[in-house]
Amino acid sequence: MRRNENAMSDFTIENSILQEYRGKNEHVFIPEGVTAIASDCFRGHRAVRLVELPSSLKYIGRSAFENCVSLRTVMGGKHVIEIGENAFSGCRNLKTIGFTKDLRRLHGGAFAYCSSLRELDLSAASVDDIARWSFAGCAKLRKVLLPPSLIRVDEYAFSGCTDMRKIELPEKLAYIGTCAFAECGMLKKVILPDSLKKIGDYAFKGCDLRRTSLPSGVILGYNAFKGCEQITFPKAKSDNSKASDGSEASSSSVAA
Repeated sequence: MRRNENAMSDFTIENSILQEYRGKNEHVFIPEGVTAIASDCFRGHRAVRLVELPSSLKYIGRSAFENCVSLRTVMGGKHVIEIGENAFSGCRNLKTIGFTKDLRRLHGGAFAYCSSLRELDLSAASVDDIARWSFAGCAKLRKVLLPPSLIRVDEYAFSGCTDMRKIELPEKLAYIGTCAFAECGMLKKVILPDSLKKIGDYAFKGCDLRRTSLPSGVILGYNAFKGCEQITFPKAKSDNSKASDGSEASSSSVAA
């Protein structure tokens, strides 16, 4: 399909912001010069299967593509800086999306319940925080590469990623939030960096972790490894110095 098959009349653009898409094409080529996609712009659009973002684009707004259930591929957008809350949430057929070094912020739920997403490569991004619920419920997500700039993985960020097998957390990471990897039932191996200071309540609940070691002095939240029956690790610091899996730790001692 050629780019000119998207008529300009399909778009409402004001001050370089794409406010509305009225077309019915399966392939959408957003015009060059657009710098932002407004909140809810494509929300619930059932025809769109492929979107190509212009190189001029910087911002993708809240719920911009939420519940676009036919959307499979997002291309381009090499200069996107920020992706809004729930921007692609519920895009259950989304399989391919790229991230580049210009990406600095992912808001909560940005890709939640993208249940066909298999690979996530953020290694070139400049993100320092994976916000809460960002990739929750991505049931087929198996391969994950995180950026070296990452400092925080927030609450429920990867919860319910049931096909994830391994995760290597970058060297600057300091905080893993409540239920961040909860119910990742196939997760067998996690590599925790020495920089890690805190693992939140139920962070790895319901995982199948077996091989890991805890950094010296890390604080464990309540039931941080609940249900990880085969895990072994040296004793770590917790608020009341009881069970090394965090099962006796006070939840108040691990508040963010």
